[in-house]
Amino acid sequence: MVAKYPAICDDLLLESCAVFPQSISKLIEPFTKLSYPLTRFNWFNKLQAMTLHLSPKMDRFYNQEVKAMSEQTLVNMLSANTTFNIQTLIPIRFRGKTVIAYGTKEEKLIIKSSNFLSKEFINSRIIPLKNYHHGELTLSHPDRFCQIINSFQN
Repeated sequence: MVAKYPAICDDLLLESCAVFPQSISKLIEPFTKLSYPLTRFNWFNKLQAMTLHLSPKMDRFYNQEVKAMSEQTLVNMLSANTTFNIQTLIPIRFRGKTVIAYGTKEEKLIIKSSNFLSKEFINSRIIPLKNYHHGELTLSHPDRFCQIINSFQN
């Protein structure tokens, strides 16, 4: 959003961003349609939460959120995540402070995307989070997240 509408915010924290299209995007809809009926089962949602490296205290919340999500919403969300291509938004005109965080245990695509973003956002700082997985900063380490936010606002 900020690449398209630079006045939307003053500062920015990006975490675990994928900014290049992925070949798996064509499989999202059929696989989601096959697996979606399983989301009504707590055991399936718990398994998904484990693969996302969510802390066990998030299980109940994650389970509720997944059960409340429609099949089409899930397809749309996953499709948007796998088809996004930042190349269509270059050059990026955002000039605010930008922190780009990624976990060192992320997929190579996320690390490549983070390095790309750090070059495109002119006032950016990149933070590799040692031993973190995808999205783990905001989901499982809220104190560390707040610490990073506070450090770049000062």
